[in-house]
Amino acid sequence: MKIEKFHFVNISFFAFQPNQTNLSNMNPFKQSNENIKIRYFFRQGFQSLKFFNLRINYNLNDYEQRNISWSFSTIKQSILITMNGWITILYLLCWIIWSKNDYLISIDIYNKILHLNNGNFIVIELIIVFILREYLYYKHLLQFINYKSKINDFLIKYWHYDDNELLSEFRNHLIQFYQKSRLIAIISYRIFTIGLLGIIFIFGYFSYHLYECDQINLIKFLMSTIFFFLTICQCIYIIGDSFIMIKKLFWNQFHQEYVNLYSEIDQFNLTLCSILLFTELVSKSSAVICLLFYSHQIKMHMQNTLITLIFITIFISINILNFRIANLPSYNRICWLSIHRWIARSQWLNLKRKKPKNNLPLRYSFKSRLFLQSMTNNLFGFTCGR
Repeated sequence: MKIEKFHFVNISFFAFQPNQTNLSNMNPFKQSNENIKIRYFFRQGFQSLKFFNLRINYNLNDYEQRNISWSFSTIKQSILITMNGWITILYLLCWIIWSKNDYLISIDIYNKILHLNNGNFIVIELIIVFILREYLYYKHLLQFINYKSKINDFLIKYWHYDDNELLSEFRNHLIQFYQKSRLIAIISYRIFTIGLLGIIFIFGYFSYHLYECDQINLIKFLMSTIFFFLTICQCIYIIGDSFIMIKKLFWNQFHQEYVNLYSEIDQFNLTLCSILLFTELVSKSSAVICLLFYSHQIKMHMQNTLITLIFITIFISINILNFRIANLPSYNRICWLSIHRWIARSQWLNLKRKKPKNNLPLRYSFKSRLFLQSMTNNLFGFTCGR
């Protein structure tokens, strides 16, 4: 049964950190829509996937053939990024537990400089985010090692995607969506990066001032500067990682493809559910830390106001993302209602025309009703952590 009216398209892509892609000749801002291929989106997304999600330099063909070479060049960036992540976590833990020691500048000093009260909450939130991200990485790495990565299976399926499968209208909508999303991702990433680099400069300036005033020694100055630099690098990495959004792609004859689509989303949900759990935990922890941080402020200055706004922005952004994902089942209901009206209208027209009964229309009538009933029972969409 081919129902052109109900062709449902949910095509998205990887919002990626542009400096990590090797496909520099595939810049959609310099090409017309006719020259842009949908498969470029997936290939650019694959570059981001390797750097942010798996941290492994591999070829998709090797993964498909289950023949990945585990050489040092393959896992080099994984070692560096993971090591930096855990060094940062240990540094922040030491900063909280042993705030007064002979190797690191006390967090109380920076509380006084920035006019903050209990800035420890900011450090606690960073620890929560970094630990959750490392847990998510190990979970994805385990799937990858066992060749059970649904993200890679998804990329393999659409690596050579044929643009002719899309109507030109939908194709243009997708390309425009891709261009706008990519532009927003690039601008946002660069703004955050510049801001974090500015924080490094401010931190270094105040640390050097404390050293010149003999309030700290050379060891404290050097150790604190190095570890703070590593922390900012990890924050930049996490921000770049947060711009990667992975969804799905499906198309064609509705009656058959709906079943395939439901199966694909169900399989893809095995990976995406852990990502949604990570974002949900970050959202909840940022809200709690924001309330605790705000309640401990005696007087609001520009610094603590900005920090509070950052926490609120994180919470709102994640909830907007969750709302859009949670809205997916509503499309299933809209489609179900449309098909229900179509079946009712078809039966009414058949009765009006008083056509003789035969087994073939009756067979498809029962088939359509059973299919419609299965649509109402489908838990169509993604889950969070389950």
